[in-house]
Amino acid sequence: MNNAPIVLLYSAGIIQTLILGAVVIRKRKSGNASNQILLGLLSAILMVLVQYTMIITGNSTGNRLMGELGTVGWFALGPLFYLYALSRGQGFKIVGWHAALFIVPGYNLLQYIFSLFYPGLGFHLLFDNWVIYSYAWLLAYLIHTILFVILSILALRKKEAATHRPLLSFFYLWLVVLVLASSLLLIKANGLVYFYQVERYLVVVFNLFVLMLTFRSLLASPSFDSQTSESKYSNSGLSEKELVGLYEKLVKVMETEKPHLDRKLSLASLGQIANIRENQLSQVFSQYLNSSFYDFVSQYRVKEVEQRLRNPKFAHLKIIALAEDCGFNSRAAFYKTFKEKHGQTPTQYLKSIQN
Repeated sequence: MNNAPIVLLYSAGIIQTLILGAVVIRKRKSGNASNQILLGLLSAILMVLVQYTMIITGNSTGNRLMGELGTVGWFALGPLFYLYALSRGQGFKIVGWHAALFIVPGYNLLQYIFSLFYPGLGFHLLFDNWVIYSYAWLLAYLIHTILFVILSILALRKKEAATHRPLLSFFYLWLVVLVLASSLLLIKANGLVYFYQVERYLVVVFNLFVLMLTFRSLLASPSFDSQTSESKYSNSGLSEKELVGLYEKLVKVMETEKPHLDRKLSLASLGQIANIRENQLSQVFSQYLNSSFYDFVSQYRVKEVEQRLRNPKFAHLKIIALAEDCGFNSRAAFYKTFKEKHGQTPTQYLKSIQN
C-alpha cells in the first residue's frame, strides 16, 4: 500500500494545526476560555497526527514517546470537544469539576509515567494477544468519544445562536463516522490491518476539523476576530449621535411591539420590524451596547418573565411555559440567562416574590 498520500495528508494536518495555534496566540485571544480549550484541543490533535506520521514513515526516533502521548491525546479529544461546545455560550468559565472529564486520559498519562520506571506496565498486560489488545483499545476509544460527541451535540442544540450550526454539523458528521467505525470494527474483528485502517479514517476527520477551524480563523470569524468594534465599523458612516438615535428607536420598538416574544426572532427580522438596516443594527449591538443580539433580546425576555411572575393572571402557568411564551427556545437558555441576571433560579425568585 502506498503510504505517500497518507503521510502528505498527516503532514498537511500538522501544518494546519500549527497555523491555527499561531493565529490564536498571535491575535492575543488565548485569554478567552474558549480559545484556551481550543489550544488544548489542537495540542491533542497534533500529538495524534505526529504519532501516526512517525508510525507510517517508520521513524523509530521518539516513537515510544509520541505513541504514549498520542494515546493520551486520543482520549483527551472527547472531553476537549465537549468543553469547546460548552464554551460557545455566553459567560462560560472553566471550573474545577471539569477536571473529572479527563479521568480516562489522566489515567493514560499516569500509566505512561509509571511505565518509565517500570517498563512493561500497561493496559496490554490484561491481554495475551496484541491484536485483541489493539481492538479493545480502539473500541474503548470509540465508545468514550461517542459519549462526549453526543454530549457536545446536546450542549450545542440548547444554544440559540446560528453561529453554532457549522460546529453542530461537524459533530453530527463525526458521530456518524465513529458509529460506522465501531460497527465495522465489530463486524471485521479479525486482523491488525483493519485496526490501523479505522484509525486512519478517524485521523482524516481530525484533519477536516482542523482545516475548518483554520479557515474560520483566517477569515476572521466572530470567534477569532481581533478587530475592535471601532475599527470594524470605521467606514460605516454612522456618528455617535446617530447610533444613539438608532438605539432609542430600537428600545421603543422593543417596548411597544415586543418582537422578543417571537421565538424565531432573528437579527434580520428585528431589523425589518424596527426599520433599521441589519448592518446598522449589528453596529448598535457591537459598538454602542458592547453586547450581542442574543444577549440583548434575552434581557427583554427575562424582563417579560419577571413581569408575568408578578402578575396573578399568569399564576396558573408553569415557569417554563412562561419562558416559552416570552420567546425562549430552551429551558437551559432561560435558566442560564435568568440566573446570570438575578443570581438565583426562577423558582427561588418566585418564592421570594411570594414571601
